[in-house]
Amino acid sequence: VAKDAVYAELPAEFANANGLVPLSTKAKSKEEFLLRPDLGRQLDEASLKVVQEKAIKNPDIQITMADGLSSWAAERYAVPMVKELVKLCQQNNYSVGTLFCVKYARIAIQDVIGEAVNAKISIILLGERPGLGSGDSLSNYMVYGPKVGIVNAKKSMISNIHPLGHKPEDAAKLTMEMFKKMFEQKCSGVDLHV
Repeated sequence: VAKDAVYAELPAEFANANGLVPLSTKAKSKEEFLLRPDLGRQLDEASLKVVQEKAIKNPDIQITMADGLSSWAAERYAVPMVKELVKLCQQNNYSVGTLFCVKYARIAIQDVIGEAVNAKISIILLGERPGLGSGDSLSNYMVYGPKVGIVNAKKSMISNIHPLGHKPEDAAKLTMEMFKKMFEQKCSGVDLHV
């Protein structure tokens, strides 16, 4: 299960079919992505240009989806979670940036995108490393004041987003509660009191 999950690929039409702007990292194949994590933390030149020139700037919330280490998770649960999250953002008067989907991405790609658009909070929904019998578990990493090079300790996260863990819609509600705390305290990660 773990091996199949790691090597599975998002369908080529996934981003466009779900109204997402497709982006790519500097990793050009699944093998390169697995062997060179550093390449999965950087957008390729064409994608960086798209973000810099065409993305909504200065959003309260920047949402990015990615395959990570389980494209199954992204394919199955990211879209319903994002739909619920966008609805909740609208209800709470938080502006939402351009919705991106990044192929061969690691967590830190949220920092690249978040900094480029000057988002207050940047989140990335991506497939977790498979284990414990689950190959399709989604994680949500959130950071207040995204900057390239920020350490993971400054990020908050919700893991185990799948039918037997946090259902996507419930995870969206938990995320909204985290957003409110982040805006109140102007921080995330280990500095955030939840």
